[in-house]
Amino acid sequence: MNKQSLLIAFAQLLATSLWFSPNSAADDLMRHWQISALEIGWLTASVQAGFILATLTISVSGLADRFPASRITGVRHLASDFGGFRCDCAEKSSA
Repeated sequence: MNKQSLLIAFAQLLATSLWFSPNSAADDLMRHWQISALEIGWLTASVQAGFILATLTISVSGLADRFPASRITGVRHLASDFGGFRCDCAEKSSA
């Protein structure tokens, strides 16, 4: 494998880790937000449904045929990072 392939694989690993983020922080979320395990399940399902909906939208809209996959992936991950950043800022400002 060349360096570029390793970099792409590593970026994909980091990007898809967001898919499992509610599970990794479940105990802290339950304690801090005072929510149940059932609500953690709904949160996890919502994150995964968002990824699926975004992928479906990209494929049905034809964006995947108009733009390089690297650009679509980059924009998608920046958007998800921005969403996480917004939630973090909202959390800090309400505390």
